[in-house]
Amino acid sequence: MSIFSFLPILCMFAIYTSLVKLAAFLYKRTILSWKHAFIYTTGITVVSMSYAALTILTEHLIPVPVTILIGLAMQLGFGGWYLGSKAQAANNGTLGFKQGVWIAVIANVLLSVCTIPMFVFILLSFP
Repeated sequence: MSIFSFLPILCMFAIYTSLVKLAAFLYKRTILSWKHAFIYTTGITVVSMSYAALTILTEHLIPVPVTILIGLAMQLGFGGWYLGSKAQAANNGTLGFKQGVWIAVIANVLLSVCTIPMFVFILLSFP
């Protein structure tokens, strides 16, 4: 196994960490350290992978639209819990759960804005 096989995973972490930090900045100029953005990215990856594994193990008993909504609720809940307590407002106070959810929403929108054009480009690249 080559070291280059880990390159896509490292790029994914770097891009999503940067987008989380950008989302925090876009939300009322909130300050979020790179460490906390990376920990959030790692945590959300573990939460998402665990939920995906659970969905596969239960043999898709839950309909797909419900599964998507549950996954989104888990991501937003984790974002509210973690980012709300770690991000710093302009007055050096923590934001709280609701504002943490908004940072997670902005991060997911930024991720979608970056991912969808790449996905379309990849689909159109192959005959």
